[in-house]
Amino acid sequence: MIRSMMHLYIKNAYEAFKLYEAAFGTKGQIYGTDENGNMTHAEINVRGQVISLSETESDEVVVGNTMQFIFDMGAGYEDFIQNAHDVLMVDAIKYDGPVGECEFSTHLFSLIDEFGVSWMIFA
Repeated sequence: MIRSMMHLYIKNAYEAFKLYEAAFGTKGQIYGTDENGNMTHAEINVRGQVISLSETESDEVVVGNTMQFIFDMGAGYEDFIQNAHDVLMVDAIKYDGPVGECEFSTHLFSLIDEFGVSWMIFA
């Protein structure tokens, strides 16, 4: 296997793409658009984990109850985690609180972002 990707079908994919670039401090690549200008495929590499996304054709949005994206960043990424938190929490649908500690991590947060994607990021 060359790589694995997590793919998101999102309403307002361009907005999500920009949000995730800011949250994870990286630049992504848009590979395609359709005849209406909708994003058909884009990728953002987050420390070796690829998130791909495209505009959904459905008007129905499933909010955070089928899957959660979990990034275990490891020690030394506390600033990265704080930045991701600060960007993603702004218009979050469900916000579980600030970066904090738990039994397996000194820096952890989880939330459902404005696009209905559930995240847990920790070190």
